[in-house]
Amino acid sequence: MAAFRGVRLLLLGQGGASVWLGGAVALLVCVAILRRWVEYVLTLRLIIDICLRGVTEPEVIKTRIESQRPKSDAPLTKKGSL
Repeated sequence: MAAFRGVRLLLLGQGGASVWLGGAVALLVCVAILRRWVEYVLTLRLIIDICLRGVTEPEVIKTRIESQRPKSDAPLTKKGSL
């Protein structure tokens, strides 16, 4: 609606069109960011719920979470001091 009003003001040559168009762009950016965040949170929660369903032992939960973490190719080693 804000974009429609901005375009209409722009076509009619009235002032304030750029403000309405800028506001419409800002709203679209906020919607895109919120949508990505919600998808991430819901997906993460679903994965955790599925992986840990029916588990009551803390050690089993820890083992399952660690098994889902990505493994690095090389082990971390401590460098000697100079």
